[in-house]
Amino acid sequence: EELVEIAARRCGIDHELLADRLGLLYMARAGYNPHNAVNFWKRFSEGKTGNNAEWLSTHPLDKTRIGAIESHLPQTLAEYQKAHAR
Repeated sequence: EELVEIAARRCGIDHELLADRLGLLYMARAGYNPHNAVNFWKRFSEGKTGNNAEWLSTHPLDKTRIGAIESHLPQTLAEYQKAHAR
């Protein structure tokens, strides 16, 4: 049972990260600067303390989420520039 719960949490984290990636693409295509997502999550995580065990959560840690968003910035910035070129 415990292993199934851990696997389900990992699935939740993966889905959250996919949702973030898709959200960045939609945001960029709509003409919003994707850097704002990084700024948002950095502000959101300020002053947080507590659970640092990602495997115990259904959501990625803020630092994981920010890193993933930053890794997608080159692609999303290209979409952002296309949106402004129209």
